[in-house]
Amino acid sequence: RGGSRAAMAARRSVGIVREAYSRWERRAPFTPEQVKRIVDKLGVEVRVQPSGKRVFTDQQYVAAGATVTDDLTPCNAIFGVKQVPIPELLNDKTYLFFSHVIKAQLENMPLMDELLRKNVRLIDYECITRGGQPGAPRLVAFGEYAGKAGFIDTLRGVGQQLLYKGVSSSFLNVGSAYMYPSYAAASRAVAAAGESFVGDSRGQGATKLNPLIFLFTGSGNVNRGARQVFNLMPHTWVDPDEFPQFAANPTTDAPIVGCQVELRHMVERVSDGGFDKQEYYAHPELYRSKFFEQYARHSNVLINGGYWDARYPRVISKNELRHGAASGSRLHFISDISCDIGGGIESLHDSTEIEDPFLMVKDPAEASDVMMLGVDILPSELPREASQHFGDYLFPFVAELASGAETEELAPELQGACILEKGSLRGRFGYISKMRAEKLRELNGLSASNEELTQLQLEGSTVVRIEGHLFDTGLINSALDVVEEKDGRFHILECLVGPNRKTSLLLQISMDQGRPQVEEVLAHIRTLLENPEAEAEMEEMPQTFCQGDFRATLQQKDGSAAASAEQTASTATNLERTVSWAPLQTVAVLGAGMVTRPCVELLSRNTSRNVVVCSAMAGEAERLANSIGRSNIQPALLDAVKDREELAKLVARCDAVISLLPATMHHKVAELCIENGTPLVTASYVSPAMKELDAAARERGVPILGEMGLDPGMDHMSAQEIIDRIHREGRDVTAFESVCGGLVAPEAADNPFGYKFSWSPIGVINAMKNDALFLKDGKRVSVSGGAPLLEAAEPFRVHQLPSLALEQLPNRDSIKYADTYNIPEAKTCFRGTLRYQGFSHIVARMLRAGMTEEDLVFKDTLARFREANPAGSGPAADAMEWLLAGDVLTAELESGSSLQSLATLLQQKLALREGERDLCVMQHTFNDGEEFSTLLAFGDGKDTGMARTVGLTVGIGAELFLDRTPALEGASGVLMPTESRIYEPALKRLAEEGLVFQHHVKAR
Repeated sequence: RGGSRAAMAARRSVGIVREAYSRWERRAPFTPEQVKRIVDKLGVEVRVQPSGKRVFTDQQYVAAGATVTDDLTPCNAIFGVKQVPIPELLNDKTYLFFSHVIKAQLENMPLMDELLRKNVRLIDYECITRGGQPGAPRLVAFGEYAGKAGFIDTLRGVGQQLLYKGVSSSFLNVGSAYMYPSYAAASRAVAAAGESFVGDSRGQGATKLNPLIFLFTGSGNVNRGARQVFNLMPHTWVDPDEFPQFAANPTTDAPIVGCQVELRHMVERVSDGGFDKQEYYAHPELYRSKFFEQYARHSNVLINGGYWDARYPRVISKNELRHGAASGSRLHFISDISCDIGGGIESLHDSTEIEDPFLMVKDPAEASDVMMLGVDILPSELPREASQHFGDYLFPFVAELASGAETEELAPELQGACILEKGSLRGRFGYISKMRAEKLRELNGLSASNEELTQLQLEGSTVVRIEGHLFDTGLINSALDVVEEKDGRFHILECLVGPNRKTSLLLQISMDQGRPQVEEVLAHIRTLLENPEAEAEMEEMPQTFCQGDFRATLQQKDGSAAASAEQTASTATNLERTVSWAPLQTVAVLGAGMVTRPCVELLSRNTSRNVVVCSAMAGEAERLANSIGRSNIQPALLDAVKDREELAKLVARCDAVISLLPATMHHKVAELCIENGTPLVTASYVSPAMKELDAAARERGVPILGEMGLDPGMDHMSAQEIIDRIHREGRDVTAFESVCGGLVAPEAADNPFGYKFSWSPIGVINAMKNDALFLKDGKRVSVSGGAPLLEAAEPFRVHQLPSLALEQLPNRDSIKYADTYNIPEAKTCFRGTLRYQGFSHIVARMLRAGMTEEDLVFKDTLARFREANPAGSGPAADAMEWLLAGDVLTAELESGSSLQSLATLLQQKLALREGERDLCVMQHTFNDGEEFSTLLAFGDGKDTGMARTVGLTVGIGAELFLDRTPALEGASGVLMPTESRIYEPALKRLAEEGLVFQHHVKAR
């Protein structure tokens, strides 16, 4: 390795990776300005992998002198923020990132193993300390920014929670930290909200809150950052020694109060109630928590920023929350900025996402009204400032890393943070192997008395998948005999048997003599697989498959040998009788976005079906799979554009494919499906490119089913069902009107627009610019897109629900649907979009002022809007003042693109909040009100109404082919769900999922 590094030393080069840990990870180890300094002052080449989500653009890095490229092979050192995806690691390189392996976290051990295998030198930011000394202060840390972002997010949650308690406050105007263009902008919003809260609370609010108390724990960077933001608001601090008396009888009229506790306020010695810090750290078992009873229950908001591990008493236990709720605790919001799952705050049972940061305590036995914040990557909400801070500390080390210096030649700070080198754990970090072994031993319940045997047992445990004619050829018995003859133990994790007698078996094996014995057993089994009648193959699963959990086989050693022998003897008989003879199927779902979860949940209910969920974003498919928790869901990292060869292999082995990718990508997937004879289902409109594939699909006998979502999808099926019935009754459809809208539930429509965004507002704005065409009483009506379209909005009432005040806008070309639905006799044919009343008037005024134009400046279009809509002149002016309230209008927004700045403001102020539901409304009207068909679909707490209506529909579309629906035997070509053989079974299955249209017929 030294020679390789010496050869590259002449080329001083560093790389910056594309972050893949989370879709919200927008930080970078260096800003463009810092890169310019590296290039100009240090003479170092900087190579940056392109990224569309990084807070700094690729063009900014190019302007700074960097080379934007995927190829980092020339780099001597490669910088990231979070873990680099395993497949993207390069051999013999120096990497710097937060690896999260120093506590032997089992979920990150596969990463460490790959780093060792690839001979990577790993320098972990978490270990870069002053002078390189263990225990010294860290130099590269984001704790302060976690504290800042966490407190800003907390205020957003406090505003919601106060509203639930019947108190409207200015904190409702505070967004999450990521919603602001900078920390400075967020700070202004917090200060303004605090001033307003104090002013408003001199009246009714103060009486109800009496006062609003924030309690802080911890003493490090996290705590400092949170308190800096708190200090932006008018407040009073209370001495923690005086807090119990203050809580019983508040002696201040300040509406906002803070209290910072120390460790001595949180725990006490069990024997006498005393406290000694050194004793506590040495013998925490002698202490108990007093924090909840004396402090937390008397505050409104807890900001937890202290360190905790399992040796110490919990900060707040589940029992304390439960008893507090029953005895009048004031605590209703907990911000666990430390984000220790099930740790100091025991009730934090899962981390939350940046876009969905809050959760309610779910256990019915616990406090049902405590809201929690548990985001684990809070610094990424302030990506500009965090990146600047990060790069400032890393800059002094760049030159020596760029030169490829040996570890012994590096600064002490880097030497002390070097965890891996030359394929081994380095120096003091050797403990990680022992800690890992101990964690695996505890996980698997193995004895601690014989470490050598324990290690051999763990190394001798694996899982294999064997597929083929296992029963009818006797292969299964022979394979299990091999394991038993070598004194091994086995456990069948899964067995799926198809009607053609081919079986898929997941087999867990443990051998006491370690990995060599496993290799011997697997080699013997591979020999058995050579039997041509078996048509069998075997694949060893990756180490992550069981996450180190081999209890099913390792614990057989202690008293379960007889059970193992009994299982071996009965495998070919009892197992075969108990396993359902279901077809082995594989279905791929491309895309893991908002609507995917209900689709995957539906498909995976059938345990004989393997559901492969693909995403181009690392971790996204895994999170989706984990949220459902079924073993037949297989997450996969796959870019459908870049990894076309891998996509082709996947399509070839699938029984059906669902594409939830952007509509422009469907035809490329369809081409592979046609080539491999695999049915394809999408939720998007059938594009011209897809229509062109109809002949090829028919020739190969492949069905391509499009428009299987809500709109399009459920609208087609429900409308066509009634139209076909009317025709069968010998009547005409002279008038057909269909409207659909994705809205927020009425209780959440609490702003002047009556609308909230769950995706980019730009898409919604641009959709309003499309022209519309429809038939009305036999006349073609054309409406230009933009303001004229919005000004054409008309009031709309849902049948038998007149209290829902909506309006309808014409939606693109409606006339073509007279042909689609086979109603040439129709004199009226209208398809429209629904919004709450008032929306169109407000947005039309914005369009008239040019506020949705990309090439205009926001400051200019805002002035034009205000000139046409002066303050107090009506709903549009009021809506604009509401949108700009709270000092959200920064200089950057004022001088930016009008469309982009408006979209930023709308995203900040009109985001769907925690606990709020969406609502999908669809209604068809036939023959001027003779018949109505109505659907109302609300979000259910797990999934939005939009996700359910789209995801379930497209999933059912795939099941029509997977279940071999008789009416669809032989179906081929590009299909739409307007055929009865599709809509009849699909609507029936949707009804079983609770998505039911209500039909109303007037007496004729």
